[in-house]
Amino acid sequence: MQYANGDKYTGFWANGKRNGKGTYIYYNGDKYIGLWVDDKKDGQGTLEMDTGDSYTGQWKNSKKHGSGVYKFGNGDYYEGEFVEGMRYGQGIYKWIDGSYYEG
Repeated sequence: MQYANGDKYTGFWANGKRNGKGTYIYYNGDKYIGLWVDDKKDGQGTLEMDTGDSYTGQWKNSKKHGSGVYKFGNGDYYEGEFVEGMRYGQGIYKWIDGSYYEG
């Protein structure tokens, strides 16, 4: 399906909403591949952004929620927990130079 704003979705539907596995390509080039529940990212999925950043992990109500890995376009990354879209709790942040923070 193509939306008026240029976004595109291919995948499963139920009751007129995105449900199950699907791919959503945003007009700006960002792409989400993963699970949907009632038109929201929910479950395991990957978001690849046109900035070079990406997130692979758990989603709830279209927000990063649970364990996941956020990779920055410059090579840095964070692996750990997310709550309501924010890094939270245990995790490790690793810079491209090899230094890291764990906590």
